[in-house]
Amino acid sequence: MNRINSILTIAILLSVQAVSAQTATTFTGKTWSEFPGGAKAVCADSDVDNDNDGLIEVCFLEMLNAMRWQLDGSGLRAARGTTKVTTGCASGGCEGYEMVRDLDFRSDDSYRDSDENKTRWTTGAGWERIGSSAVNGRFNAIFEGNGHTLSHLLINRNMINQGFIALLENGKIINGIGLLNVNIRSAQGAAGILSRNNGLISNSYITGKIAGISAVSSIGSLASDNGVGAAGIITNCYSTAEVSGSSSIGSLVANNPGLISNSYSTGQVSGDSLVGGLAAFNNGTISNSYSI
Repeated sequence: MNRINSILTIAILLSVQAVSAQTATTFTGKTWSEFPGGAKAVCADSDVDNDNDGLIEVCFLEMLNAMRWQLDGSGLRAARGTTKVTTGCASGGCEGYEMVRDLDFRSDDSYRDSDENKTRWTTGAGWERIGSSAVNGRFNAIFEGNGHTLSHLLINRNMINQGFIALLENGKIINGIGLLNVNIRSAQGAAGILSRNNGLISNSYITGKIAGISAVSSIGSLASDNGVGAAGIITNCYSTAEVSGSSSIGSLVANNPGLISNSYSTGQVSGDSLVGGLAAFNNGTISNSYSI
């Protein structure tokens, strides 16, 4: 309970503010600003944290992709091995990423260079998960969606532990992101937002389809495992996604040793065995939640 309470405390502190690459991308200094009345979110190498909140602004899909090169969110790297850019981060440093507009894999406007990247992420194997399940490969930062959406995420890989992000480290946060019309087809341990959640997923939702193609699928929409070696928390979330596979299929999660609260699912869930509306396995706590 101490671990759960500590993560919930972090969630409360960050709830108003708090969601966080495949080939080399060269950042050209192209900027994008959104907010009216003079307040601007600018994506540029000259100031990666323009609003000085400790979160690096993400304006394009290539910048979303670049998170994989700096999993702790302490700076921005264009590609593996390149210099980490921290210009604009406060004295305490940056600790994650934030979306400042909706992004859509099918929209040219969501890319810095749609000619280079659009076909790669919308056909074939699609998106490569950010990070891995290894200790040094876990996403160890804040990802703040600011209520924005990420549309048409495609993952078509016969590999385990697939999702937008592989694993969220203990005590870290994904908040305020909507994944729309995902299309995920992979082997064991697949989900839309995360394969494995050791931290907190809050105020987020998902629509689309997630399908497992192995004999032991272990498929969920938000996460496959909510808590692996630590107490994962999912709160104020929902799913309308269709989830299917062979065994261990849950509409929100496959396996829940953690905490799920104030959440619901309305999507179809189907499988041959061990199928649940919210979770296939529950060794944790589920409260104030329902499935239709």
